[in-house]
Amino acid sequence: MTTRSRVHQDFGKRREPPRISYTSNGKVRALTLNPALVVSLIGGFALFTVIYLGATAYLLFRDDLVGAAIARQIDMRHGYEDRIAALRAQIDRIQSRQVLDQSAFEARIDRLTARQDGLREFESRIGAVLDKARQQGMKLPLPASAATEGDAGPSKPLKASTWFAPAGGRTDGTDGRVTARIDRAEASIDRMSQRQTLALAALAEMAERDAGRIEAVVAKLGLRFGSLASADKPAAPKPRLADGGVGGPLVPMIDPAVAAWRAETALDRLADLRRNAAALPLGVPVRGDAQVTSGFGGRSDPFLGVLAMHTGIDFRADTGEPVIATGPGQVEEAGRQGGYGLMVEIDHGNGISTRFGHLSRIAVEAGQTIRAGQVIGYAGSTGRSTGPHVHYETRVNGDAVNPAAWLDAGEKLRPVLH
Repeated sequence: MTTRSRVHQDFGKRREPPRISYTSNGKVRALTLNPALVVSLIGGFALFTVIYLGATAYLLFRDDLVGAAIARQIDMRHGYEDRIAALRAQIDRIQSRQVLDQSAFEARIDRLTARQDGLREFESRIGAVLDKARQQGMKLPLPASAATEGDAGPSKPLKASTWFAPAGGRTDGTDGRVTARIDRAEASIDRMSQRQTLALAALAEMAERDAGRIEAVVAKLGLRFGSLASADKPAAPKPRLADGGVGGPLVPMIDPAVAAWRAETALDRLADLRRNAAALPLGVPVRGDAQVTSGFGGRSDPFLGVLAMHTGIDFRADTGEPVIATGPGQVEEAGRQGGYGLMVEIDHGNGISTRFGHLSRIAVEAGQTIRAGQVIGYAGSTGRSTGPHVHYETRVNGDAVNPAAWLDAGEKLRPVLH
């Protein structure tokens, strides 16, 4: 009974917390430990140790996670490198395109400058053509230069450095104003070239028309001047073409050089035809109103009354009225010739000659060079004549031909020759 009661007594008493005694400076000190704090510290340390050891073990046994992380880093680095390379390539393409654009602008300006220089050189050729046209009595206005055309085209030599650089000094080839300016200049030159070409073509057609008229009239006289194209302007050589099919849409095109060559050739040909036609005796031997009293061909002889051949045409004229040369030439004979009385014969070249009979007086002498319209004598009634008149003959290679055809030819060619 006694023992049990002690136990119960001990159980009901409060136990003191543990203490740690230590000596400091000769004094005994006591440090009371809180059991709950001690337990918490021990538990926390144990938990940290377990977690640390677990994590370390996990990383040691799961090295594939580290490898995967490294692989992802490498892939990301490669991706960035690829993107950087793509951006660099894109920048290079942009820069290359800008260089190409600038080169294209420079090339267009160079071509435009060359075209302008060619147009100016072409103007001198056009000037020569116009001089020939004026000499032939033709008047056809042509635009003299791009500056006087009236369009907003370049009137000064083109410079790539001034045309290409837009405002601000940039030369990236993106300024639309530069393109528009070049387009306007090209359009202006195109219009100018087209107008010149069309005018030259019209001039060539006029010259060819007059030349054809001269040839047609002269052909009726039994004469042919032949090809009178200038020898120093040969036709443009034609390339040799292989045999085979040809075709394509109709796209009319006139090259300015071809138009100029055609106009020059036509004008040269017309000048030669006019020069040859002007050498022919196509005029009338008397001034004023020329009246024919007897025609060419068979007639009753005025003295014998028998049928006879009249080898010329008789023109009414009073004694002393001037008789003029019907074409340029050289006096072959000047004197009395049988039934002609006082007669003048003129050699016009190429076997063509004219005779003037029954003159009262002669104003030229043999061997003298005369011009068309020059007075060669005066009308009269010498020789075998019934009264004052002019007997006029036209001969080809010594044979008498009807002068009426030559007079008619002169009438038709008068608008072309003058």
